[in-house]
Amino acid sequence: MLWVDVLNRALEWNATSNAPLHPQGGARLAPGALAALQQDVRLLRRVFAARASDAALDAADAARLSQWLATVTLQPGPGATHTLPAPAAGLAWPAFVARRRIGGTCEPFESLLSTALVQLLGLPGDWLGGVVRRCQGLRRGPAPDAAWPAGDGGHAAAALDGCVDGVRAHQCPRLVWSARGSRFCSKACSNASFAARKARREPRYFAAKQDRYRARRKRQQRPRARAGAFVYMD
Repeated sequence: MLWVDVLNRALEWNATSNAPLHPQGGARLAPGALAALQQDVRLLRRVFAARASDAALDAADAARLSQWLATVTLQPGPGATHTLPAPAAGLAWPAFVARRRIGGTCEPFESLLSTALVQLLGLPGDWLGGVVRRCQGLRRGPAPDAAWPAGDGGHAAAALDGCVDGVRAHQCPRLVWSARGSRFCSKACSNASFAARKARREPRYFAAKQDRYRARRKRQQRPRARAGAFVYMD
């Protein structure tokens, strides 16, 4: 689904690296344009979190959403007589592409974000909560720019936040699209989540594991008597 891919790709749209999705070969956005872009991304995430948890948007977000939708127009996707900007590597336009007549961001971000919004609003909320969810894995360090806002309608796994091996960690900001109910976007996130839960239940588990490993290595490195050695005595 384009809207899931857009929200995941948007994690790269920050002050130092917005080039991966820009068709002009690494052109950077002006600070004001980048701030507007990130504001739209955060609103999209709030819309998803509210619909997936059957909650209401606050008044400010609801007003911004209404203003956005009031200026959106639809046009046919690829194959139409007019041209469309290249969406990004690995992405493809759907049958209909949305964009704002006024007040939007530069392309291809405008078409990607508005199309993602239309797709998101066209899906039933109960389906969103079951098939698309936020990854339940952990990432080390502070949350990246344009990550999920605080208080995302209860969709975040707050119990996963905390420290891992003394290092501050945050919940993975990526969305997972899986009809089978997968909770993780990658094996790395699954492993990190397991380690955090295990350490919380058994604080000494990983320390004891390291102790056993070091003891085993020490035994393996101990010199052994060579078979067939001769001892001469007078």
